[in-house]
Amino acid sequence: MAQVVAFEASEALEQQERKVAAIIAVAAFSCLVVTLQQTLIIPAVPQLPSILGTTATAVSWAVTAALLTGSIATPIISRLPTPWAKRR
Repeated sequence: MAQVVAFEASEALEQQERKVAAIIAVAAFSCLVVTLQQTLIIPAVPQLPSILGTTATAVSWAVTAALLTGSIATPIISRLPTPWAKRR
């Protein structure tokens, strides 16, 4: 009986560790995507007005908004798995 309880407890622990690993992986991937988005948008800035059919000022504001959103989101996303990481 004690072996069954210990086995179930270890199964629950393994399942929780998998969930934590998945959360950390998603957060890391999100930070990577935000970083790549910020890196890839800068070389495209000169072509964006003709691609989007708008003025350079509007594109400038759109790029600024995208970069600002990414710079705010990156530290927030990277801190999300911290409560689970401290338990280990």
